[in-house]
Amino acid sequence: ALQAYFDREYLPKKEKWSNAWRQLHILFQFRNGINTNNHVELWHRTLKETYLGKLRRQRADVLVHILWENVLPDVLTSHVQARL
Repeated sequence: ALQAYFDREYLPKKEKWSNAWRQLHILFQFRNGINTNNHVELWHRTLKETYLGKLRRQRADVLVHILWENVLPDVLTSHVQARL
């Protein structure tokens, strides 16, 4: 059953998840220092702990407001500082 699931769900998409098939993508990742999803996981944790705090299960408009008013300015500031 597991083999059939793998053959059906993952094998046809091997170019997207297997490093062996993502040559150009790999070059881009190494140049930027990201080759795993750890960066995404860290950003998600930062979003939850720093920006959302105790807010859970908020409406989409509240989350968009938080992203627009709080997160975006910080990300843009960090990006500009990193480029200087």
